[in-house]
Amino acid sequence: MALLVISGRIRGQSTTLCNFTVSVNNGPFTAPDNLLLDQNFFTIPDQSELIAVQANAFDAAKYPALTGTFQIDGGGNMNVIAAPAEFEPLNIVITPFTRTIFLVIHFSPFRDVTERARQSLSPTGADFPGSPPAPLPGDMSWRAPFLTPLPPPVVSSLSTLNDITFIGAPSLNGSKIQVVQHTVVPRGQVIFLEILGATPPRLVAVYWPDTVLRGLGAGP
Repeated sequence: MALLVISGRIRGQSTTLCNFTVSVNNGPFTAPDNLLLDQNFFTIPDQSELIAVQANAFDAAKYPALTGTFQIDGGGNMNVIAAPAEFEPLNIVITPFTRTIFLVIHFSPFRDVTERARQSLSPTGADFPGSPPAPLPGDMSWRAPFLTPLPPPVVSSLSTLNDITFIGAPSLNGSKIQVVQHTVVPRGQVIFLEILGATPPRLVAVYWPDTVLRGLGAGP
């Protein structure tokens, strides 16, 4: 028997504005056996092989539901089958009495829509006139002229940028902000983010530095 402890984070902070359910071996999803502050405790019976976790924030319009599936191997380890990046890597603590598995799930209003934004530059597709049924507003003629050819799926670097203004070090000189100018060649990737639950504009384009992780296991 193992103990699965799930907790949620919003903006990197512990939260109780969410709930979790767990399915064992394709059975029904059940609520936690116990709750302690932001921690949800689930008992995982012996002979369990497949675990599914559902995470739901109370503000569903801003934080969509998340689902992850895991497999328990012969050694009792819980391994990821499929889980979104919002699921942190599992932390397992083994004592002479039990095996405790800790899972932290982050709720984020941001969705990476880079590829969707890129494809929107194409003159073909289901959201253009002539591809019925076209979703509202239907008339997309305002998008012309189209970009040909399309940009590559990954734009990985910018050209040399001259005389870019940065905040200096120290940042203050008396009561004034110090600034300096440098020539830089930033390394990163252009991405588009959708902010769920926000009023327009909901899409933002950012240049994400290579040195800042944003995949599985990255910090908040």
